[in-house]
Amino acid sequence: MPMKRYNVKDNTGNKVFSVVEDSECCERQCFGSGSSFIMNVTDLSNQEVIRLVHPFVCCTQELEVQSPPGTAIGYVRQNLNVCLPKFTVENEREVTTMIPSPDPYHFPSHLETFTRMDQLFVFREVTMEERIAEGFFGIKPIKKYNVKDETGNKVFSILEDSERYARKMYGSGRSFIMKITDQSNQEVIRLVHPSVCCYINHELEVQSPPGTPIGYVRQNLHACLPKFTVENEREITAMIPSSDPYYCPSHLDTLARINQLFVYQKQTTKEYVAEVCCGIIPVRSYCVTDGTGNKVFSILEDSECCDRL
Repeated sequence: MPMKRYNVKDNTGNKVFSVVEDSECCERQCFGSGSSFIMNVTDLSNQEVIRLVHPFVCCTQELEVQSPPGTAIGYVRQNLNVCLPKFTVENEREVTTMIPSPDPYHFPSHLETFTRMDQLFVFREVTMEERIAEGFFGIKPIKKYNVKDETGNKVFSILEDSERYARKMYGSGRSFIMKITDQSNQEVIRLVHPSVCCYINHELEVQSPPGTPIGYVRQNLHACLPKFTVENEREITAMIPSSDPYYCPSHLDTLARINQLFVYQKQTTKEYVAEVCCGIIPVRSYCVTDGTGNKVFSILEDSECCDRL
């Protein structure tokens, strides 16, 4: 077994530390994770700033943290548990300072793209042929989405896999699979939605890699609001997303300072004559003003001429 080496990077991908194991080849081969070893953590100038000392153990693990090397500043000790790995963090006086959660929110290596993003935006992709087929013949197309980051770069594609009959007859209650692929067209996440008979009791299984469940999203029965519960792979509640309908994003904070809004349609004489005499429906445009008459927003319709007709 070779000595382990690691690179530590920040959230922008820049290397900040190097970690090198110092141990005996015989111990690594015979005792595995129970062998004694030292982890030397060095900065970019190759100066050792932290030393992790792991003594030889036969059962529970223990780690002494030294900084600068030779001066103990804390300990990490494993607690005996039959099901989960549990640890206790202690200070230099061996007094417990933290008990880390046994269920950390970790990212698998193929999902590390998420660690570099603060926001994701999902856009549905619909062709003109699909709009015509759905509008005139009731043929519901397979849903396709593009996922972009805050700079507008495409990072994922989402494609629905479902039966045409189920899409037409059962709507949102149908069973389907959403396949999420990255830029290299590799499927990284799979969302599985089973068929439900009650349209207000949805469930979604999240798999990553495909075939391995890592969590669930379940809808809770509520008379007014859509409420959901996010569970981990053991079906234990990990998060209950807020269903506050009055949440206002930061880029819309202008609305928080306005008590009244008035909307006026803008239409030229030519557009009015063309609509009344020839039936040509123009693109709609509106002006939004506050209570004092000051313009705060403009609204412009984006649609195809044949759709308006």
